[in-house]
Amino acid sequence: MATSSPAEMIACMTNPRSNEHGTLKSLFEHTKKAFTRDNMMINPNALPPEQPASYYILRRANIVTFLVSIFDSRGPDFILLNRLFLETFVPLGSRLYKWQGALFLELKTQAYISSMLSGSSHRQDVIDEFFPGNLELCLLMRRPASNQQISPSEQDFLKRVQTRRSYLLSEPDTPGAVTRLLKKYEWKDFLKEIINCAGRYVESSTPSAQTVSKRRPTGQCILQDEVPLHLFMLAKSLGATGFL
Repeated sequence: MATSSPAEMIACMTNPRSNEHGTLKSLFEHTKKAFTRDNMMINPNALPPEQPASYYILRRANIVTFLVSIFDSRGPDFILLNRLFLETFVPLGSRLYKWQGALFLELKTQAYISSMLSGSSHRQDVIDEFFPGNLELCLLMRRPASNQQISPSEQDFLKRVQTRRSYLLSEPDTPGAVTRLLKKYEWKDFLKEIINCAGRYVESSTPSAQTVSKRRPTGQCILQDEVPLHLFMLAKSLGATGFL
């Protein structure tokens, strides 16, 4: 994903059995089922704190799941992805970084456009679902009681969300207005953001689990001290033990 164009990723998703991506995705999904059962995401916080390497592996697996689901040929489940974003990208005790906020805002915008195109919900209901008034509380709930202060990057995110909400509500509730939104917030630009996000995590990979600290940090950015996902999948496929 990190080295592909949006068109290449879409081609991989629409014909997954004929390429390397399809094989890798199949292996990934098969391995993940051992930990997720019927859930989309794995709960890394259920692990004991003395297993930091496994904690980072599972968080990374959730990020991969989130990003790949955007390219699903059946269409992404925007309501679910919107609700899972903070849990997936922002570790407990950490903060929302500027680039994460930008991605979250564009996800919300695409979710709004998709919902309006389907015509299955009233506009105000869609706005309240994706641009709610309690986002600041949602951010603070992921912090300990001793750190209940919104960071500058989060303040910027909240301001942009409010501005986007106001803009969307100012547009007429008509098919023509939705068509204009499609041109203003193009899907291909959003896919580029997704691919850029994948690139950030690939670039941050560490060569082995030895660099992970002995205690799981609370509040450290997940971009640091991670175990490469492909090593995890390879080891599990070969029957290796000691990961979980």
